[in-house]
Amino acid sequence: MKKIILIFTALLLLSFNYALQYKYASSKPVEIVYIKNLRNLSYSPYIDDKALTIFYIPLPDYVLEDWYKKVEDGVYEIKENKLIFNFKPNLSEKKTLDIIGRYIKAHGGTFVYIDKAPAGYKGVLGTGVILSGLEISDNGDYGLDVAKRKLRVNYNEIDKIKALKVSKALGINISYIVTGDSGVKLVKETFPNPSEIGEIIGVYWFPYRGDNYTHLQYKPDELINLIKKIYLATDDIVGLSYYPIPHLDKAPYTFRNDPIGYYYPKVIHYNPSIKDWEEGLESENKYYHAVSDEPYWDEKYEEVSKWYYEGNPVPLVNESKMWERYKYFSDWYVKNYAYLLAIGCDALYLESSDKYLLNLILGRADSDSKIVNIKNLTSYLIVPGERGFKIEDGVPIITFPSLWNESYGATVINDVYIKPDDDFGVYVAKLSSYNTMFIYKLKREGIKVMSFKELANWLERYYRNSVYLKNNTIELKDYKGFKVVIYTNKKIKEVYPENSTIIYLKDKIIVENAKKIVLS
Repeated sequence: MKKIILIFTALLLLSFNYALQYKYASSKPVEIVYIKNLRNLSYSPYIDDKALTIFYIPLPDYVLEDWYKKVEDGVYEIKENKLIFNFKPNLSEKKTLDIIGRYIKAHGGTFVYIDKAPAGYKGVLGTGVILSGLEISDNGDYGLDVAKRKLRVNYNEIDKIKALKVSKALGINISYIVTGDSGVKLVKETFPNPSEIGEIIGVYWFPYRGDNYTHLQYKPDELINLIKKIYLATDDIVGLSYYPIPHLDKAPYTFRNDPIGYYYPKVIHYNPSIKDWEEGLESENKYYHAVSDEPYWDEKYEEVSKWYYEGNPVPLVNESKMWERYKYFSDWYVKNYAYLLAIGCDALYLESSDKYLLNLILGRADSDSKIVNIKNLTSYLIVPGERGFKIEDGVPIITFPSLWNESYGATVINDVYIKPDDDFGVYVAKLSSYNTMFIYKLKREGIKVMSFKELANWLERYYRNSVYLKNNTIELKDYKGFKVVIYTNKKIKEVYPENSTIIYLKDKIIVENAKKIVLS
């Protein structure tokens, strides 16, 4: 097989992404070249070589149609093996691969690529359910105590996983994304002693419907019990947060009920003298970031957003110092590392795609971290970004658009569905809204539905796979569960193993589970 050449100018490489490129092979070398305008074509060193050259020139159709032969929509031929695309060619998208394949076939060649969908399926979708029970709300019925602030929140107990167990019985694995809210439990007291009311109201307890008084308490034991139940329903637990997210977003690193020593094997605190986090004797319970209009239990915060220390506002002159202290996402550094140490999650879900954070989490030499390195504690990461996949420092990383919105300075996690097309799809929803019938429907339509752990394994296999074309033989490095798309005028002489599936379509051939394909 001749070597495939990929040539991009700096303009096409301005931003790095995790897009997973198709694995393909061709009887003719392929070049992709950016050209600013048509005048530069005559000076291009690629205009007279023997490779298939795709020039990307963002010009409207009516301009190109006056000068060149139209091959397909948005694709024009300068001369044989020299094409102009007026849309950006993308080797991570099937559209570009199919155009190249049809053209090479029409000119007597062979082009083959490995489909990103598994054999027997049209696409693949990773799915997870969010175990989130808290959300700051103007009309929340319950009160949450966060660093001496009493917030109104909506609260839902997380105890319904029967429908998801059914999914496993039907061969569909679902990831459980744990937010820490699952460790929050409602504590009630009915008809308290009248002499106690003045003491407990507004200090720790909150009035709720008549003579009932409630508060929300973080109980790590409850989280442990839930994790035990979850392991019966899935083989994939994703750690999004150890503590309830409102605690972490509103009062970074400050927890009234910090489970020192028992559930939290290593206590971490900030040391200002070294400007880093280290193991220490106790966690802090001092800082809180107030946001304008956020709902307290009996009032609203009317001032501009500011930091509070031990219940008192930090002088504005120190505001920048407060933000400086937290600028490197140390909340994720602390809470997720602690979560992984304590529970041993299968994966970690980062809130940010910041490069410094990733360096911190992976314990890279160019980060300032002294204790964080999750490479041996998790099997993969999920990071916000465009859909894609990458392996960094041996850790598989899945990326897809963020689930987060913000409500009064705290993270709100939304349901999301990304349709499986050329690339993998995503369906993530809260437990209260997760639709098992929807994933059954996708399965019936030919979509391989899987947990994110399974998706990471599949994408890693694809990432490490290769396809080769030498003379009339196509061969895959890894073939079980894979299918290839072949554009050629030749016939298939034989396949190995012999029980491989061959599907003849109008302009291409699909072969599933084949190690070797011989053409004639």
